[in-house]
Amino acid sequence: MEEHVTQEVDLREVIRILRERLLLLIIIPFLAVTASALISSYYLIPVYRSTASLMVWEYYPDAPDYQDLYFNNYLLTTYREIAKSRMVAEKAANRLETSLSPGQLRGKVDVHVVEGTGMLFITAYDSNPQLAADIANGLAAALQEIMPPVFNMDNLKLIDEALVPGRPVSPNHRLNMTAAAVVGLMSAVVLSFYLEFLDTTIKKPEQVQRYLEFKVLGVIPLVKETRGKEN
Repeated sequence: MEEHVTQEVDLREVIRILRERLLLLIIIPFLAVTASALISSYYLIPVYRSTASLMVWEYYPDAPDYQDLYFNNYLLTTYREIAKSRMVAEKAANRLETSLSPGQLRGKVDVHVVEGTGMLFITAYDSNPQLAADIANGLAAALQEIMPPVFNMDNLKLIDEALVPGRPVSPNHRLNMTAAAVVGLMSAVVLSFYLEFLDTTIKKPEQVQRYLEFKVLGVIPLVKETRGKEN
């Protein structure tokens, strides 16, 4: 019973501290969200993403067996590594006629495959949406051109060309503002309890009984002196 009363008193104390610092709990998250919105809108460079998809195409007169499927998967993994090679990047850079070096071009590209589907995806990232689409399509075309003469294989088909993206993928304004609100609120709560810890003054009669264990016999009200003409 005594433990229950103590927990109830502690909960009331927490609520009291938060209510007394309510303005702080509003201002700090508001400032954090505002700062996040301004930084995301005016300081962070937007990044656009565009993806071209290709497929490893092999014709089998009969139903493919395990070895055929294993070979297709091997080809897909090999094509993925070739797509990230400097040779493909150099050919793509020449096609695009851009000032980007092959190394810079490779740094803007991510190549991944979906196991069991034969699909290969070339994704390009850039602050220019048109350039992002051009890089993805350029690498896809360069990869298709290199395969027949160099590897004597022509089984890589373009499925979808990369399109010019309409929206950036970064920064994520909603996510950044939500994170800023949560961090701001947590900071405000911590600061509220820290200020309460530093404040050792006694302001209410209940605090006398709680902290000093003295019984309050009476309270002397504070009367402000008023100046006026004497009658």
